[in-house]
Amino acid sequence: MDGNLLTINKAADLTEMPKNSIIYLIKYDRINQYDNEGNIIDDRLDVIKDARVSKNELLEYLEDRKKNIKKMRKNHIGEYDERLAFDGLRERKRTKHVHRLHPYKGKFIPQLVEFFLDESFKKGNTILDPFMGSGTTLVQANEMGINAIGIDVSPFNCMISEVKTDDYKINLLESEINNVVKKIKNFSDVTFNNYFQEKLKNLISEFNHEYMPELKRRCDSTNELKKETEREFDDWLEENGIDIEKYNRNQYQKFLTEDNFDEFDFENILNKLEADSKYLNKWFAERSLKELLYFKSIIPNYNYQNVLKIILSRSARSVRLVPHFDLTNPKEPVNEPYFCYKHKKICTPVKKAIGKIKRYSYDTLRRIKKYSKERDGETSSKIIPGDGRNVDIGKEIKIKENTIDGIFTSPPYIGNINYHEQHKYAYELLDIERYDEKEIGPKFRGRNKEAKNKYVEGISEVLTNVEKYMKEKAIVFIVANDKYNLYPKISENAGMQILKEYKRPVSKRAERDRKPYSEKIFKMSYL
Repeated sequence: MDGNLLTINKAADLTEMPKNSIIYLIKYDRINQYDNEGNIIDDRLDVIKDARVSKNELLEYLEDRKKNIKKMRKNHIGEYDERLAFDGLRERKRTKHVHRLHPYKGKFIPQLVEFFLDESFKKGNTILDPFMGSGTTLVQANEMGINAIGIDVSPFNCMISEVKTDDYKINLLESEINNVVKKIKNFSDVTFNNYFQEKLKNLISEFNHEYMPELKRRCDSTNELKKETEREFDDWLEENGIDIEKYNRNQYQKFLTEDNFDEFDFENILNKLEADSKYLNKWFAERSLKELLYFKSIIPNYNYQNVLKIILSRSARSVRLVPHFDLTNPKEPVNEPYFCYKHKKICTPVKKAIGKIKRYSYDTLRRIKKYSKERDGETSSKIIPGDGRNVDIGKEIKIKENTIDGIFTSPPYIGNINYHEQHKYAYELLDIERYDEKEIGPKFRGRNKEAKNKYVEGISEVLTNVEKYMKEKAIVFIVANDKYNLYPKISENAGMQILKEYKRPVSKRAERDRKPYSEKIFKMSYL
């Protein structure tokens, strides 16, 4: 057995998996953990520092998992192109540099874009994405030395894409981000008393440490564990005489004198940090909202305002009063401690924003720095805010007809996402105008016959509208989950022909609903 045991780090290297994935397999009873003498350690919730894992157990588990995935794909989505699965990619490669600058539901992975751009385009070409979304195509094109044009009806999507593809003076950007973080930290420190939040955090940590390992061993399913944990937690609070309302309140501290922070007029600023939005007041704790509003109030003082707005939006998304396991589709705000499906313990809703602001500020700076070294400095990205059905590309960015080499895009999947609504926090916080009525195939219109007809009509109109700017032999790639077989009709309406269809599985998803599905990639051309 001794020669078969690996440290967690060596197991990660052997399998090319992240270290945290090996720890996950131990915690959730996929493989055993052993001590230095080869004895099994029963406590799975507490992975010890010097834990060992069995090489044979690990490889056997991974082989079984691979077989199950193949079987599942065959049952659910049929044959597919192995090259397009990208299953072996680690998370950091799937979300490299600016691709993870802001969460966006519905984007495709950059490796898919890279595969087809590399197949059909070359350095110096120009491609178009008329359903730009968060700018994945533009970013990947620029990294490969290909010029890119993007169109999107959502002003927020355009902002995300601009921030990802802009060319920065890194020293100035770094100076501005550091200055913003310092100001917000000073504001937070002198405005809020953190005692009650820290006290609550320590109390729940004490409960989790004392009770959760035993509860985990006694319960087989998540639902049973949830009920058992909530009951034990309530009893524990009562036994210890803890008033959760007391520990969960935000407490204001008296303002320090202006002489200590003469660059701010905190009292006047705080009085102005009130939100008219019912949504913001409902979904954010008082302290979080005031920290976010203060951040917003100082953005006009800086050059890279859109970068700061994206940091603000990303922070706001993470500090809403929602469970950790439901950032994508929360139904109602959560104000009290709750059982967390993601972490399998009692967690608390986020009550302050400063921590996320600091984290995402430095993460944004790091990602932009990395991309600035990898992008091709000779390429350009041009972003057009507007409706692809009627926007005039030549008028907006001054290009001639018949100059674009091709298209790579992924239109909305019919009845799947309300693209404006998924970022409602950003629209409300940043006062961005919404154009929900111009979305093609939104979830709120459903998937009935009328919705499908409108979807076909809308996608066809976009492809028809941009045709005059395409070269004669332009290649068009469209990524679609065409479960209703609408794209043959769309291609016909737009005066196009489908040259080839590819099929790829989608199995790695961030949402709790991880049911696999397939995407088609249509290779098309204009007649």
